[in-house]
Amino acid sequence: MKNLTLATFLLGSFMSITSLVGQGYQIGDQVADFTLTGVQDNPITFSEYMGEAGAIVIFTCNTCPWAVGYEDRIQELHTDLAPKG
Repeated sequence: MKNLTLATFLLGSFMSITSLVGQGYQIGDQVADFTLTGVQDNPITFSEYMGEAGAIVIFTCNTCPWAVGYEDRIQELHTDLAPKG
């Protein structure tokens, strides 16, 4: 009975969380403006960086080995795409 109660609680919690997260964005969707706190506690607003051709947002971590291993690719994206706006 304890396992059934725990399973019901976990399932209900999971369903509540997934309903709050929503469906996310699809290719071609217009992204709502948002503000995040930068590494030096300064606010960074998405609309400040949005160019005519769009913007790329990458959430990464400088202590994650997978993310650190991807830094060269992120730099390549910047080098290739920044001149295009």
